[in-house]
Amino acid sequence: MFSSLYAYFSDIEFFGDMLKIAFFIYSYPLLPYISYLTLQETIKSKNIFLYYFVFFYTFFCIFLFFKINNLENYAKLV
Repeated sequence: MFSSLYAYFSDIEFFGDMLKIAFFIYSYPLLPYISYLTLQETIKSKNIFLYYFVFFYTFFCIFLFFKINNLENYAKLV
C-alpha cells in the first residue's frame, strides 16, 4: 500500500516539476516584455501595492528558478 502511495505522490511531484519547467520554457521569450509593461504601469499608477507585487513577483520567479534547477541543494555544499 505504501509503495503505491509513494509512486502516486512521486508522479504528482514529477508532473508538477514538468509543468513548471514547461511554463518557463514557453513564457521565457515574453518575460522581458511583460516585465517592462508591468514596470511602466506600476510607475504610472504610483500605487504602493503594485510596487510590493512587482517586488514579490520578481523574487518569486527567482525562487522558482532555483527550485527548478535544484541549485539550492548545490549551494548548501559550497
